[in-house]
Amino acid sequence: MADVETLDEWLDKVKAEACFMHSFEVVFPRSGKECGNCNEWLEKISSKMSEIGVFGGTTEWDAHGCWFSKDDNRKICEPVRIITSGHNCSDKASLKGLIDLIKKAGEETHQSTIAMKGTNKFVIAKPEHINFIKETSLKRFLE
Repeated sequence: MADVETLDEWLDKVKAEACFMHSFEVVFPRSGKECGNCNEWLEKISSKMSEIGVFGGTTEWDAHGCWFSKDDNRKICEPVRIITSGHNCSDKASLKGLIDLIKKAGEETHQSTIAMKGTNKFVIAKPEHINFIKETSLKRFLE
């Protein structure tokens, strides 16, 4: 298995059309009785990530999010949509709009949690707690 330095050296030699130093990813449930109109909200999140100039587009795939039940320790899995995008810089107003949209989508579809990943950071948050991400912290979350 290649170490990080070897991989970085190889990537430095690739003739790239674009190079993104950071990434942002949302893992959002897309089925179940609590989901309601998830697909509509997923499209809104995807469109918002694509329209923000620093992102420019997304890569998306369907997967399963799994965890163990606290009650009986059995494995539970549900379908999720993963929306990811690379970026080089952060416009605070655009990022705040994206975070606010993710929060609203979680509340409107009655999600217990939503997973978000910035470069080297991964959080699972209740929608009502997403608003505690301060504007000054958004850039750090994505760095």
